[in-house]
Parts: sequence; C-alpha cells; structure tokens
Amino acid sequence: MRLTVGEVGKKQHACEDRCVREIGRLVSDLRDAQVRLQTLIQLPDETAKGWGENHFPRVEELLSLERESFSAAFTGWQEQTIPKLERVGERLSKWPLDGVTWKQICGTVGKTYKRGQRGLAKTIKKPVPENFHAWRKRVKDLWYQLRILQPLNRVVLEKIAADAEVLGELLGREHDFYFLLARLEKESGDEALRDELAQLRKLIRKRSRKLHRDALELGRRFYAEPSKAFAKRISIFVNKRKV
Repeated sequence: MRLTVGEVGKKQHACEDRCVREIGRLVSDLRDAQVRLQTLIQLPDETAKGWGENHFPRVEELLSLERESFSAAFTGWQEQTIPKLERVGERLSKWPLDGVTWKQICGTVGKTYKRGQRGLAKTIKKPVPENFHAWRKRVKDLWYQLRILQPLNRVVLEKIAADAEVLGELLGREHDFYFLLARLEKESGDEALRDELAQLRKLIRKRSRKLHRDALELGRRFYAEPSKAFAKRISIFVNKRKV
C-alpha cells in the first residue's frame, strides 16, 4: 500500500490503512497477552540460576490466566477479522496501478529509509523506550518493502532485507521486554509476586541494555548511507522497467 501511495493518492491509501488498523485492534488485547507470556517464557535463564525449570512460576501463572481470559473473550475472532481482510484484499486488487513507475517505487523506498534515519537519530539523542519503538516501526516498514522487491536481485536485496529484519528483531525484543515490564509494574503491590518481580526487573533491564547497544550499533551501520544514494542503489536493479 505504501509503495503505491504516489499513484493511488493519500486519501485512498489512508482509507484502507484505517481499515487494516481497525482489524488489528480487534485482536490487539489477545495478541498483547500472548506476547507478554511468550516473552517471559523465552527469557534467557543464565542469570536466573536457582529458580529451577520454571523460573517465575507465579508470574507465568498470572500471565497464562490473563491470556486464557482474553482468548475466551475473543472466541470467534477469526469470523470477524478474516472477512474484513478479504474485503480489503478485494479492494486493493482493483487499485489502478498501471501508471506506477519504478521511479515512484524507489522514491518511496528512499523516503522510508530516510524516516528510519530520523528515527535512529532521535533514539541516539534520547534513548527512551518510546523512541526505540517508533524507530522499530520505520525499520519494519522498510523491511516489508524490501521483501517485495527482493526478486529484482536475490543476492543484494535479500542481504539488505536480512539486515533490516535482524535490526527489527532486536528492536522488537527490546519492545517486548519493556511491554512485559510495564505490565508487571501494575502488580508491584502483590507480596506473593515480590521476589519474582525483583528478579525479573533485574534480568529484563540487563537484557534491554544489551539490546540497546546491539540495535544502535547495527542501526548506525545500516543507516550510514544517504537516503538518495540508497534509493539510487535500489533503482539500479530495476533497469528502468515498468511495473
């Protein structure tokens, strides 16, 4: 949708974008509960020695019950979301794209890359969770676009897309840790969870610091190229072909 916004217009793009966002919100609570539980389960255990196989049993039980509650509340969510997605797909298939040029597409990719550069600069200046999360969105936008363009050059574009994917995963894990920690802070008054929460905070903050360093290091390398040069490099692979 973003790659073709220059041809179909911002108004039509915004309409479908709202539809997709609304579909996402239908299952956001269930998705969020699943992410929190999986993040807890997948936390590395090398710094949590002595807890046994289940390092945080009380917290895991809390999050499991929460997920089950949302799962029960959203029974049949597929019946709501799938038809909506299918209708979006039908409308997108009718978009007038015959006039789309490679110049427009490469220009959009360059703008997406530029937004990622701005996100990186803002995060370096102020490395708070909100900025890391906003930057992650821009990284994922570029990754999605590069995946579509990969067939143009399986060697170079797949490598660029793979780097974007790794960066997105680093930022995604960092966000998941922050997301889990924010949820657990609401349980700070529960004495039964006190010891586990203290261990979790320590573990999550340690892992987050490493993810911050790794993401910023990779981000500096990935976004070192001027955005116009990046778009030009992409355009080389299309040889001025029409869509």
